[in-house]
Amino acid sequence: MSASLVVTAEQILFTNGLETEEITAGTVIYIPPKQTTGFYDPDTGLYTIAPGDDLSAIAGRFDTTIEALEEVNTLPDSDIIADSTAVIP
Repeated sequence: MSASLVVTAEQILFTNGLETEEITAGTVIYIPPKQTTGFYDPDTGLYTIAPGDDLSAIAGRFDTTIEALEEVNTLPDSDIIADSTAVIP
């Protein structure tokens, strides 16, 4: 038996910085991994890191690379801290 992934509408809204469940056709939304509740603000390009996030998951979610995240955020390594923000290139 495989575990199913349950993500609530509230988590999707929060992750995408949306205030309403109404979206239009063609809108790109991100489905958060089960363990994360990070928030992405498309107006600023900033992502608030959630507990359990890692650069690999963030890079995959935003179609970028770990190296690009490290470079744009001037990170010396792959360590990130929950509740801090990261620029998404």
